[in-house]
Amino acid sequence: MKKLIILSIVAIFAAGCTSEWLDIYPPSSQNTGNFYQSESDFEQAVNAGYAQLRVVVTGNDIFLHQAEGRSDDAKGATEQLSTFDDSPISSKYQAMWGRIWSLIHKANAVLTYSEGISKTEMPNIESLRGEARFLRGIGYFYLVRFWGGMPLYTGVKTLEEVRKIPRTSIEETYDFIIKDFEAAAATIPTLNNGKATSWTAKAYLAKIHLYAKNYQEALDECNDVIESGQFEFLPNWFDIFKEKNDNGKHIIFQVQCQSGGLGHQNPLPTFYTYLDAAVFGHPEGIGGQYREYQFPGATSQIDVTNDAYDSFEENDIRRDWTIISESYTNRFKPINALFVGKFTLGAEAAFDFLDWGSNITLMRYTDVLLMKAECINEISGPTTEAVKIINDIRNRAGLLNLTNEQIADKEPFFVALVNERRHELMFEHQRWFDLNRWGIALETINTFLNKEYLEGSTVMQSYHALYPIPAEEMEKVGNVDIMWQNPGWPQ
Repeated sequence: MKKLIILSIVAIFAAGCTSEWLDIYPPSSQNTGNFYQSESDFEQAVNAGYAQLRVVVTGNDIFLHQAEGRSDDAKGATEQLSTFDDSPISSKYQAMWGRIWSLIHKANAVLTYSEGISKTEMPNIESLRGEARFLRGIGYFYLVRFWGGMPLYTGVKTLEEVRKIPRTSIEETYDFIIKDFEAAAATIPTLNNGKATSWTAKAYLAKIHLYAKNYQEALDECNDVIESGQFEFLPNWFDIFKEKNDNGKHIIFQVQCQSGGLGHQNPLPTFYTYLDAAVFGHPEGIGGQYREYQFPGATSQIDVTNDAYDSFEENDIRRDWTIISESYTNRFKPINALFVGKFTLGAEAAFDFLDWGSNITLMRYTDVLLMKAECINEISGPTTEAVKIINDIRNRAGLLNLTNEQIADKEPFFVALVNERRHELMFEHQRWFDLNRWGIALETINTFLNKEYLEGSTVMQSYHALYPIPAEEMEKVGNVDIMWQNPGWPQ
């Protein structure tokens, strides 16, 4: 499916805020004096928010490190992060912090300058405000999972005002996010030209409730999304990740990308691909078929672990699509490395080294189905409906149904569900967050580390579940009653 919308970065000059803290794009001739005058202005401002979200999930591979590098599936190129030997002074933390807050700032600017505008004046203003709240909700969702409870700031404020807003608890932050997604679900249309829809907001609302352990509320939202008839469970697993199927009915939300040197590209396939890898074994091409790329990979920013590869059942077709175990240089010299192929094998040819056109999927329909099965299990144990969801996913992957032992009770079914989420959503920025919300990260990761490194040499501590607040940000605020360091990290 062709891209429905390409989002340009519009430089919006918001009152009183500077790039020192928020990492804002350089201001153009547009500012709050001559901007935000028409519905078109607000549409551009919202599109700038979507563009900033693309920066969050693609910019300089930092997102990959923080979202994947601590899990048992991946080792980040930033070795200290993967071995839990990092510190608050890492420049990567400060960069990601700034990019997410920039997203939140852009959303707040739309909400501030649209306040009081009626539908008579601008017919689509409530929808645009809903999209701004959706984008702000996504920003805070990343912040709370990376760093815990956050300062909750609304509206356009000066830098001095922002730095006087204290951190809140994780629970308060989730409550704030829930309100944003509820407002978005109530105001964004069900169809929205490649951007977030009301169904997108409801799917995210389900996920937030799941993280907050509000299982009945999460289940209700999942059911609304599933019963909408807007989404589809693709029968062929390979089709999920083909660029030609971007924005398809199997997608809940994608960041829109386009190749061609236009500034809207997706660099992640190159970041995932091992250095000089140009020819890959293709899982659909049994019998010596290969896929060749004109532009070889970079030094892989996320290396796949042996544990991830070995965790799949032998007949699981997802393994050899998700993980490339057979690759060569452009001279057909073998490369002895595992790397992520999931988002590369189905992509069209790149325009340039880091210039791919495939969209970046942040949530897809199968995730909603898995969330539903998890909620049912938490509420009622493994019902027939929950078991069928997992079996359908397994059957699509070429696997048999769960055994009687796996569906006998809540606990064994939960273990089966944990495995299915790992294999179905591998490298879709879920595993590390899942392990933490389930409360099993410490045991799982330390078991993995003891296999991956000399036993006892690399250890995850409980405080590693959250990243350290960047030291630079702590210094700027200068008040530990407002911005305090997460427990366990150096103050």
